[in-house]
Amino acid sequence: MPHALFAQVQPPVISYNPVSSVFSLNVPIAPLMPINGGGPVPAAIYGQVTIVAGSSLGFANGVGTIAKFNKPIDITFDKSSGVFYVADNGNQAIRRMTAGGVVSTYAGGSLGYADGSGLTAKFNNLASIGTDVLGNVWVSENGNQLIRKIDLVSTVSTVAGTQGMTGTIDGTGTGAKFSSPGGLVFDAAGILYECDYGGGLIRSINTTTGEVKTFAGNALSATTDGVGTAASFYSPRDLAFDKQGNLFVADVNGNTIRKIDMTTFQVTTVNTGAYPYSIAIGASGNIYISDRVDNVIKELSPSGRITVLAGSSNLTGFADGVGSAALFNNPYGITLDDQSNLYVADYGNNLIRKINLSGYTIDKALPTGLSFDKKTGIISGTPTTVWPLTAYIITGYNTGGSNETVINLEVNSPSSITFNPIPAKTICDVDFDPGATSIQPITYTSSNTAVATIASNKIHITGPGTSIITADNGGTPVTQVLTVTAPVVPYVTITAEITTAVCAGRILGFTAAATNAGNNPTYQWKVNGTNSGTNSVAYYSSTLSNNDVITCTVTNNDYCIAVASPPSNPLTVQINPLVTVSVNISATASTVYEGTPITFTATPQNAPSIISYQWYINTTVAGTSSSTFTSSKLIDGDVITCTIVSGGCAVDSIVTSNAISVTIKPNITIVVPNTFTPNGDGINDLWNISQLVGFPNSIVNVYNRYGALVYHSIGYAKSWNGMSNNSALPVGTYYYVIDPKNDRQKIVKGWVSILR
Repeated sequence: MPHALFAQVQPPVISYNPVSSVFSLNVPIAPLMPINGGGPVPAAIYGQVTIVAGSSLGFANGVGTIAKFNKPIDITFDKSSGVFYVADNGNQAIRRMTAGGVVSTYAGGSLGYADGSGLTAKFNNLASIGTDVLGNVWVSENGNQLIRKIDLVSTVSTVAGTQGMTGTIDGTGTGAKFSSPGGLVFDAAGILYECDYGGGLIRSINTTTGEVKTFAGNALSATTDGVGTAASFYSPRDLAFDKQGNLFVADVNGNTIRKIDMTTFQVTTVNTGAYPYSIAIGASGNIYISDRVDNVIKELSPSGRITVLAGSSNLTGFADGVGSAALFNNPYGITLDDQSNLYVADYGNNLIRKINLSGYTIDKALPTGLSFDKKTGIISGTPTTVWPLTAYIITGYNTGGSNETVINLEVNSPSSITFNPIPAKTICDVDFDPGATSIQPITYTSSNTAVATIASNKIHITGPGTSIITADNGGTPVTQVLTVTAPVVPYVTITAEITTAVCAGRILGFTAAATNAGNNPTYQWKVNGTNSGTNSVAYYSSTLSNNDVITCTVTNNDYCIAVASPPSNPLTVQINPLVTVSVNISATASTVYEGTPITFTATPQNAPSIISYQWYINTTVAGTSSSTFTSSKLIDGDVITCTIVSGGCAVDSIVTSNAISVTIKPNITIVVPNTFTPNGDGINDLWNISQLVGFPNSIVNVYNRYGALVYHSIGYAKSWNGMSNNSALPVGTYYYVIDPKNDRQKIVKGWVSILR
């Protein structure tokens, strides 16, 4: 099965303005258009299902519906070539398909077991298919109980398993046994992972040696979370990695999606209830699930919400369309291409289908008469039914991910009145608008003129108590209760304008925020309970001592009597002493060959905070404001220093580091031995390349004849001993690439032989 694909396009960031709208019945609305502050959303219909290739059951190559399949069970996308490979189970063949639907036979085509080139190979009950970064195709077979590889020239070879024998034995090559091997997936490092449907195991496969190891699961059929082999699965059928490197498992008979943390091997249950045959993970983090029992493709969001993306639950058949209008017949394997389209091996219909994953979606029906354009996200139309205030989740999708936003819509009749509760008032509150809204003009009346009267369509308070305020527009009146209370005691809180901690001798500022303070408040600041400052919302002082406590009170002078607040929250100040700052610089090397980069690192001491760095070569400004500086253009005798500007309580805010003088040697030729004999006799056991000592940033890579990386180092402080992954490599010739990482030194390539 396929691994997840993560595009580099920026996800959309969508919003609507306004976020809440009240529409009038039978009045056309001004279209609501999404505002996108991220990557563009393609003009496509999310969840639209179409045929890519296939028609009736058969075995035929061709374009689109000319091609024929026989129970296609899995599909994978090869990022290296941009084509798809299909495990055509009924035909025992591996088919190759372009994005345009051009289908050809890649390998196999008859039942049995045979390695060989292209159509001479034979397969028995194909289960899953995947590709590595080089474009090799990997296949699992239930009939032969094998893992097999198809190289770039269509040559099929057996990598692991014992032909025709079932088991759960770890081992190398034919020493390993599988029990109905299922999904295949590669991680970012190129390691192949496989799930045993019959054995309940998750296993890794060394694609070079064929070594098989079990790292999760056991022989117990259960849904048990745990670490590694302490966890149990029922029938794991497919695997997929997310962009964080977690491995997800489709446990088909356990009706669960499981997650394996590949650092700790902790297995947890993510979702229950689906019947997941195959899974794929998109750039948005959504997990797509083929549920062949319900005949649908489901979508599991990172928040755990599961919805049907396409298909109609429990309905079997064939129909292209959008969402539930589409029909499937036993959808099996799924994969994602690099444009975030989802491809489905529609097993029962003998088709390859595509589901578009770009565009806009809305989570529920709009008010009658309004429409949602899935290509543009625009809401338009004329509402024909009164509709309550409803929140809608709108999601935009592109190849980089997705983004949700919420808008609120309501439809009112022209004669309806919206009249929210009136907040409690005091006897001295000024005249105010009661706040009722309607398409028609509104008039107000008060049931108790001793509490309130109406003046210029505003409420004028006359005394404490309650009164019924009626809003009338000639239709159905709406009422609210007005409660008038005695004066309210004000309340005040204080905050530091910047911080409560400053350096000795600097100014601290505080601001008061008052509630119910009226229009002419009086402020009194206190330091340790003693009056200080002036009548102001702000207080400043440069003479405070460490641990002084600042408070404030506010008095409302708008009433007939002054009403004072209780003391505010206290703020305790911290006065920090001044410190002496210094900076030291170090270098990755002080003696190198011409063109080799040297990185210098500045390490401040006692610096409360760093505002900027400035590097100098001799006395010339160099580098950027960074704690590191790298250059490959230094000349012999250059002197490097760094000046920092620090914040906080520094005695001197600008200080200069120690100086480092560099020695730059003329370049030399890198001489690479073409053989070595790592046999432990102490003679020529290591691949010694002495000149690399002067190239500390060099990169050394060695590949086997299949193009697999067997050795990698940055720098060459320790010579290679012919080992790879703690195992001795076989005698043979290997290809090396040495990049000195020196802009004056060429990359060195060639062959080296291991002899013993």
